[in-house]
Parts: sequence; structure tokens; C-alpha cells
Amino acid sequence: MVNQDPQPELYTTRAVFTAANTTGDVATNTIFTNQANNEECRIYALMVNILNENGAPVTTATTDTDFNITIQVGPNNVPSNAFDAT
Repeated sequence: MVNQDPQPELYTTRAVFTAANTTGDVATNTIFTNQANNEECRIYALMVNILNENGAPVTTATTDTDFNITIQVGPNNVPSNAFDAT
């Protein structure tokens, strides 16, 4: 959720992985907030759902769910280190 005037906005995205994806592949999804470079953008929460091809939640016993997330603003990551979304 992004702090925007007049109200907060909620953004969603979906990353799709195929059988051709292997460990170490990088998948990038972009969400545009349409904020100007001099406007403040606050992210209060991030939610990750890992689903199978049918849209059902996966179990960690049968599926590798080791993901890292980075938030990038321009050329910089904020925070500077990735965080774990396993």
C-alpha cells in the first residue's frame, strides 16, 4: 500500500514461473506508483502468496518456495539488502 494523497492505494502484481525457470533465475515485476521524483512514497506492507498453476496455495513439502524480494527505486534498492519471502 502506498501513501498517496488523497488516499492510500493498493497495488497487486503476479509473477509467473514456468518449468524452464531454474534456481537462481531472476524474475522482475514492475509496479508504477505514478509518484513524481520529489513526492514521498511509503510502503507499509507487502504480502506474498505462492500459488500453483491452478491458483491454489502450494505446500512447502512439495514445492521449493525460497524467494528473495527487493524494492527498487530508480537504480537503488530500498532497503539496500533483499529480504526473504520464503
